Amino acid sequence: MLSSHEIKEILTATTDAEVAIEDIEGALATIAQSAILQDETNKRRMEVKGYSALSEVYQQMMPCQECYAFLVYVDGALVMFQPHNPSLVAYVPMQKTEASAFGALKLEQMTKDSAASRIVAEVKAALSL
Repeated sequence: MLSSHEIKEILTATTDAEVAIEDIEGALATIAQSAILQDETNKRRMEVKGYSALSEVYQQMMPCQECYAFLVYVDGALVMFQPHNPSLVAYVPMQKTEASAFGALKLEQMTKDSAASRIVAEVKAALSL
């Protein structure tokens, strides 16, 4: 998932320590990156809901019969609610297929970012940084 060079860049930016690529590679060899990614994947889920399935207050604010939002949950807790197209500056509602596609992309990125953070933390621990 993360290469030793990527981790070196992160360590250089976040610590004062000079760490050799070989040391990072040694630490990475002891870390089950795939298992960490799978664990982070298992913690998250995404749903697509039509505006009609949302609260009455939201329905009154944004009446739309064919509009959808995506919701991202981590460990069962809602951490993201996106009711409009995130790639546009203006508030543009999404159709179901758009919400599903954007939600899947966001879920994947959040999962990879969280896994990367855990991997870097484990490398730091292995190198006593």
